[in-house]
Amino acid sequence: MRETILVTGGSGFIGINLVLRLLKSTPHNIIVLTRMKMRYAISKFPRTKRVSFVYSNILQKNLLERAVKKSTIIIHLASDTNPIVSLVDTIKMIRSNIVGTTNVLELAQKYKIKRVILLSSGGVYGNRVKGRKMDEKHPLCPITPYAVSKLSADLVANTFFSNFKTPIIILRPFNVYGPHQ
Repeated sequence: MRETILVTGGSGFIGINLVLRLLKSTPHNIIVLTRMKMRYAISKFPRTKRVSFVYSNILQKNLLERAVKKSTIIIHLASDTNPIVSLVDTIKMIRSNIVGTTNVLELAQKYKIKRVILLSSGGVYGNRVKGRKMDEKHPLCPITPYAVSKLSADLVANTFFSNFKTPIIILRPFNVYGPHQ
């Protein structure tokens, strides 16, 4: 069966690479949710009827809802990601990463989305504890407002899983780099 995958933040560095990989390796349709200022990134995608675009952000819930209700799977990449900027404009970071993620999760629950994949950050672990390897069992100790906002979004996601059985996978990558960065 052909799914429709909504990729929030789909024109960012990770999003571009993910969408290109999905186009190559799956038959699925893809909705790319992107902010207007990211329009330049659309040139990275091949012209195909399998990809459509929604120009919005995750804080504009009515536009986000239009994309979610057409989807079966959500890969949630959208966030403000600069840890240094988070020290200057903490409220903007919190609004985007916590409130925006909550909007995605509320709509995923409302429309019974099959799976939500939430991209978090290795930053939620903070600095490595001496003598311990950095893995999923490492203590959570974020040291920037960015990392706090990502951990908070993870915890919100956990409550949606616990209370509504919303099917969520949380990924916490470290040091992501590659083409289109």
